[in-house]
Amino acid sequence: MKQYLFEQDYEKQYYDTVLPYLNARKTDALFDSFDGRPIHYNLFRSDNAHATVTIFHGFTENIVKYHPFIYVLLNEGFNVAMCDQRGHGESFRYVEKTTLTHIEYFDEYVQDMEVFVREIVKKQLPGPYYLFCHSMGGAIGALFLERNQGVFEKAILSSPMIEPHHGGIPLFLVKGICGFFMLTGRKDQKVFLFKEFEGDEDFETSCATSRARFDYYLNQKRVTESLMNSNPSYQWTYESMCVRKRILKKGAPESITTPLLLINAELDTMVMKEAQEAFIARVPGGKFLEVKNAKHEIFRSTDDVAYPYMEKVVAFYNE
Repeated sequence: MKQYLFEQDYEKQYYDTVLPYLNARKTDALFDSFDGRPIHYNLFRSDNAHATVTIFHGFTENIVKYHPFIYVLLNEGFNVAMCDQRGHGESFRYVEKTTLTHIEYFDEYVQDMEVFVREIVKKQLPGPYYLFCHSMGGAIGALFLERNQGVFEKAILSSPMIEPHHGGIPLFLVKGICGFFMLTGRKDQKVFLFKEFEGDEDFETSCATSRARFDYYLNQKRVTESLMNSNPSYQWTYESMCVRKRILKKGAPESITTPLLLINAELDTMVMKEAQEAFIARVPGGKFLEVKNAKHEIFRSTDDVAYPYMEKVVAFYNE
């Protein structure tokens, strides 16, 4: 692997090396999505590109969080295309409160990505075209692949949200609680179980195992309002609880023609492994890989886990 950010002096490496490198190779713009809403995106052009990777990020994430990941891909010869999902980063939001993540319908994410890939990625960057998705982005990616054959040559779903973890609470009860708040005019309010972002987060209960990677992003989140997403609305939660049924409907996983690698994190408490296994078992030629000693955000693991993980990502695309 040509360039990799190790944990030692991580934040210094980011500001001294990574950020200037990315900015020199970045196109920053907006596109109008299927409903006319503005979606923010970046295109990064590698100095020696042989393919293009499109990234679908997870819940409460954004382009900035993936800068170190993008840096590695660029140095491995991949152009990178990525946008802030609606309700995230600098893209359109239904609510003014930047800590709150709200969506009307989950399919809006999929339609946004269809426009992005068709009108931006395919028209501005050369192929072959690969897909990388994390968490919520994995659910978007699964639905995208099920209804768009032949768009990507290869795809990786990392810790995909085929079904979110619901803490042992029966799914019907979670949906029922959300449905009550939605019916009483509170669909775009914060779920009462979640705390507001007040400038701090607990590393021990986070989705990361690397303190250096955790601290670097938290420091950015503290000072950048557009990065402060931290909790879901009742509508978002309800929509996320309905996504498994859509992804696993009869004939849907079987329709995927793209070579697909699903990567599971051994210590993941955010999404359901059983749902991931049920999905990938039905994808023709689908592969399943479990990363030991990793939490939900595998790319924010300690070096001994994150480095081999990135090598596997790059190797899959280069096969």
